[in-house]
Amino acid sequence: MHVVMDSASRASRHGAVSATSAAPGGREDTSRVGPNTLIQTLAVVRDRRGPGWAQYVSSHARLPDPLPRTMVDERAFGALVTQLVSEFGVDQAEEYLSEAGARTGEYVLRNRIPRPVRAVLPRLPRSLALRALLRAVGAHSWTFAGSAGFESRVRPEGGEFTLTPSFVCATAAADRPMGSYYARAMEVLVRALVAPHARVAEQACIATGSPCCRFSIVLAPSRTPLVEPLEASCALS
Repeated sequence: MHVVMDSASRASRHGAVSATSAAPGGREDTSRVGPNTLIQTLAVVRDRRGPGWAQYVSSHARLPDPLPRTMVDERAFGALVTQLVSEFGVDQAEEYLSEAGARTGEYVLRNRIPRPVRAVLPRLPRSLALRALLRAVGAHSWTFAGSAGFESRVRPEGGEFTLTPSFVCATAAADRPMGSYYARAMEVLVRALVAPHARVAEQACIATGSPCCRFSIVLAPSRTPLVEPLEASCALS
């Protein structure tokens, strides 16, 4: 089954990116991400801390005011994450980013995945539904991962995906994984379209020295994501 996300996301890409350059292997160097990376993250700060803090963080991260509704340079999201860590610490920043990822996933469900797809995928065998979803996410990964390459694999009990390299995590050196935004966004999609009790967890992160950010997808509610050795964390074959 081939899942096609709403054409508005493709149109916004071509309207916002004026030039691209070829990356090794022929892949476009897509260094822009969707505006929800900024909009939803600042909305969480506003809800948790108040509008004054949201304005303060936005100003010190040197974000545009008002926030754009078209694609933005991934470095703006990196600057926002760096500012969150600076002001609130790693744990609080990750909590905010996790909630922002969940809100982004909900936005994608409402606005970027056609209603027939939302109706059909949950009725398919879970492995087939997950494969279709990951294929669609991979085709549109530039909207949230920017210049990072996206790879995925489906297993009987779930699956996994990697971002290589994640610009945001690479700019946020920390003693713990920093990819909760991506994990929660994917978790919202998987729970709505594949398995309602699914969990997504980051197993390795560039922020802590891994060569990639790797995420596990566990579909059964009783299964616990396995933390694998760092040196094997990017091998999906």
